[in-house]
Amino acid sequence: IVAQPGLDQPSIIIQDRNQLSYLIGGLKPNTKYRVQVRARTVAGLSISPAMIELTTNYSLGI
Repeated sequence: IVAQPGLDQPSIIIQDRNQLSYLIGGLKPNTKYRVQVRARTVAGLSISPAMIELTTNYSLGI
């Protein structure tokens, strides 16, 4: 996994229960990233965040 300095994003709170996706901008092509996802309910935050690993596509330069 490649760490990209300066790409840390603040916590994002999605309050719409129907929202199933979120677009993260500023990522580099053909680069692996890790994203932590946590649930928050009236009882508080989930105990451990889910770690999602993703790789961006190659850029076509268009």
